[in-house]
Amino acid sequence: MDVSSYSDKVQAWGVLVSSMEPLLGELAHAQETHTKLKELVETMRIMGERIELQRAGLRDVALQREALIKSGRKLRNVLAAALQSRFGLESAELLRFGIKPRAERVRRGSKAKRELEELKARLEREAQEKATKELVAKVV
Repeated sequence: MDVSSYSDKVQAWGVLVSSMEPLLGELAHAQETHTKLKELVETMRIMGERIELQRAGLRDVALQREALIKSGRKLRNVLAAALQSRFGLESAELLRFGIKPRAERVRRGSKAKRELEELKARLEREAQEKATKELVAKVV
């Protein structure tokens, strides 16, 4: 039987220990080894329980840490807003406090506005080309 996980080993060894107890009278030479394995299996079960308790505790601590991070983030944002109010959103002074200043906004035209300007420019070029062709036709 191939047992690879910790719990599989404890289970398989526990079955061996309990199943072998009725035969210990006939196998006196194996009694000492049986006793050692029985103690080892019990110790492993206790350690497994301790591991599960530690995991539960770790999950609790991790949840507490996340709650602290959330509270800390809110408090930091309140202080950052106070400093931004005092110095301005784009002030380099904010860097002293570890707060990144907002970049100046660059206003860009809308896509529709750009397309309209491109259309006007194209129509002007076409009109100039047409006028040039008509002038050439009159000359020729």
